[in-house]
Amino acid sequence: MSNSPDISLYLIKGTIRIHRSTIHVLGYPKFIRLMVSNDGRSVLLLPAQEKDFQSFRVPKNLGDANWKFEIGCIKFCRFLIGNLSWEPLASYRISADLYVPSHYVRFCLFNGLLLPSNNGSASKVEN
Repeated sequence: MSNSPDISLYLIKGTIRIHRSTIHVLGYPKFIRLMVSNDGRSVLLLPAQEKDFQSFRVPKNLGDANWKFEIGCIKFCRFLIGNLSWEPLASYRISADLYVPSHYVRFCLFNGLLLPSNNGSASKVEN
C-alpha cells in the first residue's frame, strides 16, 4: 500500500474510494469536499468544516481494518468512460499530482493507473 495520497475509481460500481493516505494528508477532517475542474481533467479534495451539498462525511475509526470511504458518483464515472475512453468494467487508481498537507489534494485524471483484473497486471492509462 502506498503512502502517497490516492483515490481509486470503480467504474462498474460508480464509486470513488478515498484512501487513508489522502485523509491523513488532509489532516483527518470530519468532512471533505470533492470538486471537479471545469475542463474535467482533475479532481480536487479539500477538508470541509461542515456538511453541505458539496461535502461528504469522513467515516470514523480510520484505524479500523475494515475502514473504507467510498462516494457514489455514477454520473462522474460515466463522464470518465465517455470523455477519457476509460474501460467501463475497469477500476483505476490515481496518486496525487499536487498536495499541500492539511489544505488540499489534486488528482490529474490522465494519470490513472488501470488496476489489474483477476488475470491481468496494472498499466498506465493511454491519453
